[in-house]
Amino acid sequence: MAADAEHITAILEALIANALAATGFGGQMTVAAQRGRNGDFMISVSDTGAGMSVPEANAALAGDTTPGGGLSRVRKMAGHHDAHMILHSRPGLGTVVTVSFSPAG
Repeated sequence: MAADAEHITAILEALIANALAATGFGGQMTVAAQRGRNGDFMISVSDTGAGMSVPEANAALAGDTTPGGGLSRVRKMAGHHDAHMILHSRPGLGTVVTVSFSPAG
């Protein structure tokens, strides 16, 4: 894996902070980690918050809307470690962000 524990922790903290900010009282947030078929290490944070439309998601990735620029910061941190960030969001249904780190080697 290209990233060390400190960087993975920073990415995870930013994703959790973003999900908590988006999720209201009674909402849910889920954190998951798994190995992909090709050996990638993947972390995902999902929430049942308001979700985002495509323009809202694009603005969030540009750093224009999320608290502290959370999603754009995660994308930049992931990019520094050759990781990929995938964002799935639908208005009214919440958001799932997955960061996939390639195996070292």
